[in-house]
Amino acid sequence: MHYRPEIDGLRAVAIVPVILFHAGIGFFEGGFVGVDVFFVISGYLITSIILTELKEKRFSFSSFYERRARRIFPALFFVMAVCVPFAISLLQPVELLGFWKSFVSATLFASNFFFWTDTGYFGGVAELKPLLHTWSLAVEEQYYLLFPPFMVVVWRLRLPFIVVFLVVIFCISIAAAQWGAIYKPTAAFYLLPTRGWEILAGALTAIWLSEHAIKSSNLLGVAGLSLIVISILTFDGSFGFPGLYATVPVLGTVLVILAATPVTLVGRVLSSKTVVWIGNISFSLYLWHQPILAFLRHEFGYSLRLITVVFAVVLTFVLSWITWRYVERPVRDRSFLSGWSIGLSSVLLIGLFVAIGGIGIFNHGATYWISSNQRHMLETAIPSPKRGDCHTGGAQYLKPEDSCVYNGKPAAWAIFGDSHAVELAYGFGEVLKPSEIGVAHFSYSGCKPAWRNDSEPKSCKNWTEEVVEYIATHQTIKNVVVSYRLNEALFGSHLGVWPKIPNSTDEVTRGKRWKALLGTINRFERSGKNVILVLQAPETPTDVQNLILATPVEGDAVKGVSADWWERRSAFVRSSLSQIPDDVTVFDPASIFCTNEACYAVKNGTALYFDNNHMSTEGAKLIAAEVTRELPK
Repeated sequence: MHYRPEIDGLRAVAIVPVILFHAGIGFFEGGFVGVDVFFVISGYLITSIILTELKEKRFSFSSFYERRARRIFPALFFVMAVCVPFAISLLQPVELLGFWKSFVSATLFASNFFFWTDTGYFGGVAELKPLLHTWSLAVEEQYYLLFPPFMVVVWRLRLPFIVVFLVVIFCISIAAAQWGAIYKPTAAFYLLPTRGWEILAGALTAIWLSEHAIKSSNLLGVAGLSLIVISILTFDGSFGFPGLYATVPVLGTVLVILAATPVTLVGRVLSSKTVVWIGNISFSLYLWHQPILAFLRHEFGYSLRLITVVFAVVLTFVLSWITWRYVERPVRDRSFLSGWSIGLSSVLLIGLFVAIGGIGIFNHGATYWISSNQRHMLETAIPSPKRGDCHTGGAQYLKPEDSCVYNGKPAAWAIFGDSHAVELAYGFGEVLKPSEIGVAHFSYSGCKPAWRNDSEPKSCKNWTEEVVEYIATHQTIKNVVVSYRLNEALFGSHLGVWPKIPNSTDEVTRGKRWKALLGTINRFERSGKNVILVLQAPETPTDVQNLILATPVEGDAVKGVSADWWERRSAFVRSSLSQIPDDVTVFDPASIFCTNEACYAVKNGTALYFDNNHMSTEGAKLIAAEVTRELPK
């Protein structure tokens, strides 16, 4: 295929918004669509090459994958290697453990699976992950493990039949993407089956142009570029991606590829020297921007100052040019590195990186060899295995009738609240399992007390109203446990504030949330339920894994906050408990987790938390056992 400079220019249109989006520039909240543009370009270019070689009967799997290795591995491995010392020096152990997991996953081109199970894409936590962006490389490489063999197998058929096959797969993929964007948004965002249609859009474009001459069109070129720009400037993380909304930048990219030649207005812009130069280094730009921004956020805080953002962007361009000039270009030259050499070095580097990352994972992110005592503590710092299936959130939340019930129906117990109810539900399920008593799980992520509280997000309020009425009118449910991250809901998060006492929630909001909690409890009580309010467990200064690994542990306990700090943090709730009806049981986890001097993150060699505020499964079981011991089952 002949070189088209406007395609390199299109890469620039894709990469710049991605960088500015991750940098937090407000006008580019839709900059993430640059990845969708990249997928289409990649599908177009690779398919064009495969078609040309198949027609000329010179396609070779070894040559194809050698080219992919030359294109991807050198720059990727170079950037990943540079990230290692910064990760070790800047990340806390629990963050470093996540880095090593992503490091291994990225090496094996499976990081989209890791980030699917580990985090979403939008929001502060994601932006702190140095290798988050490697998910898209994983999607592409997984596609290119499947697509060339498919083309070789079906090549004996006439081209129209091949197109029909691809269109059917395209339709299945886009339908799955739209369904997933609504019901499984994180999986849809990261996984090949729901991303494949975007790459196939480029592939089908390549097939069309292999049989038809490019017809220059100013109208179509401007329309295509406009669709991309509109997506960048108007979309944000609330749009369902990669569902039907993604068709806007995808269609725009296809139109530009089909019609924007150097004789058109858009083609001339995209073929300009500066734009093509940015496109040429776009792969290195993509590799460098995320780790630079992530490490700066770890060092200076999530909200970077403008001068720091400018520095990050400039540094990204400088390092990207160096990488392109001295890593990417030389390795693509066969006279510099033979095919045999690139294959052997790729295998060795993959093995080395997996080994290095594996050691980091085995050591739980510690920079020194940990003791067996610490290892046991870390192994108990785990969340509920039912979090993924039974915890809900967002507009498409689990309806109460579809919620999880442990130990078989009917449920006699219901655990209700925000994410702090997740492990409690599992803990009560485990404690009551020998008695074969059903436990219903109702939890919504980040949902503050919202019963008849119009100030809270609509979906949270709707879920609360539906579930409260479901529990209140469900005859088999006799006992209701209410659990919220109450102190955080009333006064704000302790993270970044400790050892000061948080106070970032205004009094009006605090009053509405407390009133909503009282209303919820009263509604359950009026329906004849036995109500148990489990107060928030004491928070820890940082994730429990960091506390365990902060210093070599001797003994079987690790302290969290002081008892005095937690007493002051909980003062409002404790002073307001008199407003709770007398026949409601109030249980305070501090009675188990704290002494007169300190609240513990680890007791008796077992972690009571899996992060800095959520109880671990073992911690939750302690609470469940104590509650059920005092109450009839």
